[in-house]
Amino acid sequence: TRQALKNSNAGTLLLFDVNNIRYVSATKIGEWERDKMCRFCLLTGDDSPYVWDFGSAAMHHKRYSDWLEPDHCLAGVVGMRGTIPPEFGLMRQYAKMIAQLIKDAGMADMPVGVDYAETAMFHALQEEGLHVVDGQQIMLAAREIKNWDEIQLLTQAASMVDGVYHMIYEELKPGIRENDIVALSNKMLYEMVSGRRAFARDSAADSMAAVLKEEPPQLSSSGAAVPVDLERAVHRARQLVDLFVAWPHDADAT
Repeated sequence: TRQALKNSNAGTLLLFDVNNIRYVSATKIGEWERDKMCRFCLLTGDDSPYVWDFGSAAMHHKRYSDWLEPDHCLAGVVGMRGTIPPEFGLMRQYAKMIAQLIKDAGMADMPVGVDYAETAMFHALQEEGLHVVDGQQIMLAAREIKNWDEIQLLTQAASMVDGVYHMIYEELKPGIRENDIVALSNKMLYEMVSGRRAFARDSAADSMAAVLKEEPPQLSSSGAAVPVDLERAVHRARQLVDLFVAWPHDADAT
């Protein structure tokens, strides 16, 4: 990314596209935020990237994303596709902050590449004296370069997704519930990685009892060569599910 930035006429990249944010900062907070335009990232010259996120996510980045500078993980949100109107002032506030960071990095005289943003955010940046240019092409120039490991990983991931979607196509019939489809998809992905069924027992009744009473076995316990990072991510996801299940319902809270 830095090389693509140096090859362009821009000195800074301001990113709202979550794919570009992930590529520059290696952070991702969930599929749900893909179209919310709620997160943004700033890369100025040779400086470490800044990431603005929801407060809880910013705190998470500070604690667990040790490749980022802790003081570069900031809480912030701008328009969220117009649900926060420009009159509220957040866009002006963060445009001023961004302009100051660009100035501090010595890039104030160079254009700012923006991948995409809300129209009001473009205006706010221009009001701060920033020269905005197309940053999406700069990012695409960086992201099109792939080494062999990345190509292999993309091929494997796409194959797994294609397999799951083919299963969904076969299972979609009148009356089936969305949570059934989600369960079947998770089951298939687990079996792809571990090479075995999660709750394999001698009978359907024993399997049902295991589902209700036991934790899924660790992926690595199957003997498959499971990356440590993947094992850790799955473990963290299970912790979040347990936390959600344990959260008091409205009836209990009252």
